Amino acid sequence: MRHYVTKFTILTTALFILACASPVAADDPKGGPSEQQKQMLQTLTTKFFEFNLSGDYASQYTMFSLPLAEMLSFQRYERLQSDIVQRTDTPVKLNPVEISWYPNENLFAAVDFAGKSDTKPVVVCGYLVWEFASEIEVGLARVEQNIVDLTLLAEVAADKRIDYLQEFRCNALVMRSILALSN
Repeated sequence: MRHYVTKFTILTTALFILACASPVAADDPKGGPSEQQKQMLQTLTTKFFEFNLSGDYASQYTMFSLPLAEMLSFQRYERLQSDIVQRTDTPVKLNPVEISWYPNENLFAAVDFAGKSDTKPVVVCGYLVWEFASEIEVGLARVEQNIVDLTLLAEVAADKRIDYLQEFRCNALVMRSILALSN
């Protein structure tokens, strides 16, 4: 059996903070987001996905928080994005699946996403973590994208597919959708 995992992960301190924090409901008065932050999240995520679809990685990169930009050069980010497009054949339209808010010293929003290639039997899934340093100051603190090859997934025994998909760190709703596509 071939095992095909394509990942790129950009780690920041957000990983530790998110591991220690519990998500809150969007309307939780004890640290949840304001209406302005919810709107900003929707706008920024939509723009990020639009830039991805058009191949405008420079504009995506301007959304990175300073710590993320210091860890990952634009040239490296552009190469990683180009590799994903090469493996999916064309840019994939990404759609948000679920949003989780994590209050801590700063407020974080994790946006799980997925999209299916129009030309190859692959699904791209992953998440964005946005950090709200203040009501109006926000930056992308983490990006993870994974490519799930549905042809290879079909070679995995049906009772082992969920374990296989967990390696991709995709949202549970996305995993169920991928399993439905592979049957």
